[in-house]
This record gives sequence, C-alpha cells and structure tokens, in this order.
Amino acid sequence: MQWVESLSALSIAKQCCLVSVTRSVVYNKKKRLQEEMNPGTRLALHRADQARTSFRS
Repeated sequence: MQWVESLSALSIAKQCCLVSVTRSVVYNKKKRLQEEMNPGTRLALHRADQARTSFRS
C-alpha cells in the first residue's frame, strides 16, 4: 500500500514539474514577443537566432 502512495506522489511531482516548465516556456515566449515589438531588440534577437542556427549546422 505504501509503495502505491509513493508512486502516486511521484506522479504528482512529475505533473507539477511539467506545469512549472510549461509556465516558464509560456512566460519566456510572451516576454520575447514583447521584446520583439522594439525594432532594436528585434534585430538583436534575429542576429542571435542566426548565430544559434548556424552553430547547430
């Protein structure tokens, strides 16, 4: 019985972690969209994206 309870607690912990990560991703996306409204920031983000994609290749 105790093993089932600990498994349930582990499942709940994983769900909480997933919610936390999802909220973080949504927050970062929202923040980035706000920053892209500024033309200077948009150019800097574009350059950073280009550098990141060229680094992956």
